[in-house]
Amino acid sequence: LSVCSINAGSYPAMNVVPTECTVSGTVRTFSVEVQDLIERKMRDIITHTAAMNECEAEFIYRRLLGPVRNDKEITEVAERAACEVAGEGSTQFIDAYMGSEDFAEYLKKVPGTMIRIGVRDAEHNVSVHNSAYDFNDKATPMAVAMLCNLTLKRLEKLA
Repeated sequence: LSVCSINAGSYPAMNVVPTECTVSGTVRTFSVEVQDLIERKMRDIITHTAAMNECEAEFIYRRLLGPVRNDKEITEVAERAACEVAGEGSTQFIDAYMGSEDFAEYLKKVPGTMIRIGVRDAEHNVSVHNSAYDFNDKATPMAVAMLCNLTLKRLEKLA
């Protein structure tokens, strides 16, 4: 649970209690059951706290994306393909990923695996969600070679 924004009142009017406050953020889980529990608990806490203080609360919970759940077999093939190109020990398996990814929706329809290509080095160490992010172009040849190798392995398996 990340609280990412709290908005209430106005700084020049620092002695006036605001009549409204908006809080927003994100909830990320590895399962729908835990997300159900968190939504229910948040609704209870928010509505009961407001009622206890003779206030009103509007609780809006939007489920945009679920957890990324990689297919085990496809992930193993992808890992082998990456190791053949980049060398043994060059991969790291992540069973579930808590990032907010559209790819989670694809995995509900078709088995697959999300692959993250490492792009950090001494000159490129800023996160992708930072305005100073600069993609490391040196990572492109290795990524293309790995994806080509993975494509060939999948085509062989499907043939």
